[in-house]
Amino acid sequence: MAIHQRRSYGVLIKNVEDLAGHHHGPSIGFSNAGAVYLNYKMYPEQRIDSHSGSPYATLMDGVRNGHFYGNGGSHEGYPHHGKHFVAWNFVLGGGPSSYDFWPNYRNGNTFAMPYFIGLQGNDVSFAEGTYAANEQPLVAVEPSSLFEAQLALRLLIAVSELPVVVPEPELPETEQVSESNTGVVSISIFMVVIFGLLCLRSKRLN
Repeated sequence: MAIHQRRSYGVLIKNVEDLAGHHHGPSIGFSNAGAVYLNYKMYPEQRIDSHSGSPYATLMDGVRNGHFYGNGGSHEGYPHHGKHFVAWNFVLGGGPSSYDFWPNYRNGNTFAMPYFIGLQGNDVSFAEGTYAANEQPLVAVEPSSLFEAQLALRLLIAVSELPVVVPEPELPETEQVSESNTGVVSISIFMVVIFGLLCLRSKRLN
């Protein structure tokens, strides 16, 4: 496999082109959560790998050339993927013409109600009741990247919630000089006092 995430949270894999052509491309598994594959060009007709162990909340955003059949993992670790697998503007390449994501037998693509938005490339069908959504098939949707759109929104909200800091007005140049002179005078007086005390102590010792 090309890149695999397991038992991790919130890992972003971005701007990748797979030239090696391994059996599997972008991969998740074993309780992984919040994985994002963004702008990932798979090797032609390569398969993703959701390697069972109930990974969940995975976003494949702008992934191209691959398909969903032939995921790995032991049967005891099924399903291949838990809830909230999202394929956003995924461009299929290869793979079967139909998918059953929740069969009553072991297969290579057992997913818990996946979401497909803007699924392009091959015209495929899904078994009724085994997927959560299949919106705008064969059409690129907007925003082109779900991750980038959500990130922009979150950053905008974060900035709007920052406290407003009002800077103190700058003093005129003459006043700044006056403050500076005051500091110099204060230091000079302090030095005179110290010098005077030292002189008095010297006289007493004599």
